Amino acid sequence: MRNRISYQNVGLMVGPAPAYSPHSGEGNHVQDRGSKLRTLNLVQNTSFNFDIAREEISQVGGFNMTARKVTSQPSASLGFSYILSEGKNEDMLGFCISGQNSAFLSGTHEKNKDRNFFLAITDKQEEEFILNNQRQDFSDIDVLSFGNCFPVAYSLEASVGSIAMANLEYSASNVKAEKPGNAFFPPPLVWETTQYYAVTGVIPAINPENGQIATSADTHGYLIHSGQINRPTVYGKGGSLNTGDIHYLRPGDMELTFAQPSLPGALISGSNPEKMHINQLSINIPISRTDSKGFGSNYITERKAQFPSVGSLNFSATANNFNQENLSNIFTKDEEYTFTITFKDPTEGVSPTNKAIELEISKARCQSQSFSEDIGANMKVDASFNFECTPFTGFKFSGVASLEDSAATWS
Repeated sequence: MRNRISYQNVGLMVGPAPAYSPHSGEGNHVQDRGSKLRTLNLVQNTSFNFDIAREEISQVGGFNMTARKVTSQPSASLGFSYILSEGKNEDMLGFCISGQNSAFLSGTHEKNKDRNFFLAITDKQEEEFILNNQRQDFSDIDVLSFGNCFPVAYSLEASVGSIAMANLEYSASNVKAEKPGNAFFPPPLVWETTQYYAVTGVIPAINPENGQIATSADTHGYLIHSGQINRPTVYGKGGSLNTGDIHYLRPGDMELTFAQPSLPGALISGSNPEKMHINQLSINIPISRTDSKGFGSNYITERKAQFPSVGSLNFSATANNFNQENLSNIFTKDEEYTFTITFKDPTEGVSPTNKAIELEISKARCQSQSFSEDIGANMKVDASFNFECTPFTGFKFSGVASLEDSAATWS
């Protein structure tokens, strides 16, 4: 029995879209039903919160409130960060990582793209939560699940001396805490229950059509299991770590290329006019949503994305010269810029050549620049660019994970 929850006790898993759907595979026998859950790789932190809105009712003739009623669905949010790698996490979360053809937010504007998240916690403090083929019984874990989650913000950060990180925030319609135990669907034979299934529960999702919470394990169950040593083709498919070869991206293997801004101020130093000496970089993409509510349901029926959203690119770099321009020309010379950020594959050694991921920001416009000089340091320029981001344009993400099952290569 644990007396606290430590980071090694926790695993974060994500289910398929839409959220209100079966989370186990199909088959006539229990041993044929695999899990559709996937464990996110290299998660560094998680956080969640919820707020409950209450209507305070008073009346003439009394000091006290008559009631403090909950009148609308509580608002819940889930946030987490992970080490940026080859795009596997982004792929599992439903973002587009084949940037040659589609934008990163492709599909996020669709109604049925919500997902459920599952924060699974081991019963023993000294036990790590690693799904593998050695453990078959997860009946003693606790599960904190989040239903009908839509992404509301994506960002990534990279700086000299630090590993690149990605951050995500989701809005949820329901939060459910349970210890699932050994429940099964459909009820299998006794020898199958003890040998194959470890944990089964009911998803936390709410049916957006009628506001009903999922209650049937037969139609809306989820599975958390490690796999079976003698049945790897069935049980190795789901509910397990999906770590690839690339576990991190080094800042020394990152390149940012774009044309020098035609604005007054400092030029950015580099080996040539397009490769800059960048010290820090961050990309922030908000996904604004409008909640749809109506009579007949206490729950939000849809969280419709509002586009375009305005993303931002911020970076800090070393300056070397001044650009001969006049700021007043911004009215007649307000140019658009295309940024390309490339992370090389760190598994290749000291001087990698192949790409792990490539990010492209198009039609960005300068928002601000600032310059500073200190004793013992180089002149630094901080720049901020804004860009329109839609499911079709603005930000593209190309990850090597999208090429693993095909013969495609980047040019």
